[in-house]
Amino acid sequence: MKEMPELLVLAYRKASLLAIVDHLNEVGFSDHCKIVGVLVEDMNEVYSPDLVLATNEEVYEMGKKFIGKITPRIIAKRSINFANIKELLSLPLGSRIYLVSNMREAAEDTINTLTEVGILHRYIPYFGQKDIDPSINIAVTPGEIKLVPTSIYHTVNIGHRLLDLSTLFEVYEFFGISTFSSNNQLSARYIQSIVSLTNDLNQQILQTQGLHKSLEGIVDQIDEGLIVYDQMNKIISINMQALKLLKLKNMKTLS
Repeated sequence: MKEMPELLVLAYRKASLLAIVDHLNEVGFSDHCKIVGVLVEDMNEVYSPDLVLATNEEVYEMGKKFIGKITPRIIAKRSINFANIKELLSLPLGSRIYLVSNMREAAEDTINTLTEVGILHRYIPYFGQKDIDPSINIAVTPGEIKLVPTSIYHTVNIGHRLLDLSTLFEVYEFFGISTFSSNNQLSARYIQSIVSLTNDLNQQILQTQGLHKSLEGIVDQIDEGLIVYDQMNKIISINMQALKLLKLKNMKTLS
């Protein structure tokens, strides 16, 4: 009988696997469950975890023969690390850019994430193709620097993608773990990310529609009352718990 329930994390690249496992440890998940991280290329035995967390659908398909057919799975939704996007935002709007990753699906997922938060460039997924467009000389990569074509003269490394808050909540919910109990760090981790975001990024970046929406999504998930100010002491986000504590109906009543 297992002492703790087990989460099996599947990834294709070692760096991605380590980043996800570190992220789960950082938010205190290892206090509740055993985390087993495996690269799909290293799988040579049958695994019997309580839940599988795969970095994408393609990775899961590669490893599923080593996992019980009835084992529940979650395909991770991953988000960029906002602290690493300053250089990307400094590029001319609409630049043609190779988005370099190890797999087509991973490259397309990253493009979708960047587009959703309003960082709008003309991204072309690159995952090792031999045909290179010589007119493209800028590349963006989530930690896959070694895969960047040699013809590229400007590379922006936005770092390995972290687990999206929605995926973390899905994993916690599966195991019946209270996301804001006093003995885990999920709430503190995301409060810290908001503080870091508002300290590091300028007002123009914070006003990006998609990025502001992502910020609101984090704030709304936190049970503690939370108000986020910008550098001009203007409230840019407030969650429902804070509104209740202040006995307000919405953010407009603060102005």
